[in-house]
Amino acid sequence: RGGGRGRAGRGSSMAAARALFRAPRVVCIPGSVRPGSVNQRLLDIAGRRLADRGCEVRRMDLDKFDLPLFSEEREKKGVSFLPELKDMMDQADGIVVASPEYNGSMTPLLVNAISWLSRPLPGSDEPMYASFRGKVGLVISASPGGLGGLRGVSHTRDLLVNLGTKVIPESVSIGGAFKAFDGDRLVIPAQEQLLEDSVQRFFEEARNTANQEAVCHLRHKLAAEYGEIEFAR
Repeated sequence: RGGGRGRAGRGSSMAAARALFRAPRVVCIPGSVRPGSVNQRLLDIAGRRLADRGCEVRRMDLDKFDLPLFSEEREKKGVSFLPELKDMMDQADGIVVASPEYNGSMTPLLVNAISWLSRPLPGSDEPMYASFRGKVGLVISASPGGLGGLRGVSHTRDLLVNLGTKVIPESVSIGGAFKAFDGDRLVIPAQEQLLEDSVQRFFEEARNTANQEAVCHLRHKLAAEYGEIEFAR
């Protein structure tokens, strides 16, 4: 009888711990708002694949928000919709950025958006870079050129890392982009596999980030009921 009560207690503890786990939240940020943009198309494909894996995916449609050119003087005047964009970022566990390459770097649109989002809201006690720090990042790009926007990807990665984002090493650069797509897939098998592997790695890291507290809680429960447990690596 005593063993039965113990198993029931363990079962309820495990159920309570499992209830803490949640789907990762991901925000997708395009570096281009041009109609027919291959980078928007690539971003949409990555977003759908993450949604298929159970992520809650939101897209930051920068064409719907007329962000002024950032300056501290302009910041003092306030931007009415900035709290909405900041809230989208603050709720996210992961960030996917897709941007074409401009002059060997990222687009002015993306630089300006990140400049606004990296700042605390006026009057708040939020630290700098809080909207980026500790989140998982994936940087992807498409270009009609052979390098697929690789130089822009490198600069975008560096910027996100400087803001405290944990950018995964599996970035994606799709060259020959005007002929690269077949529906939701990439025509060249190596490019398709690269995108799939990168999305999967990002999903796993975002899931871990989303559930850090739940994992700690579960380990505490298991240790209390079974003693110290050595987890396999």
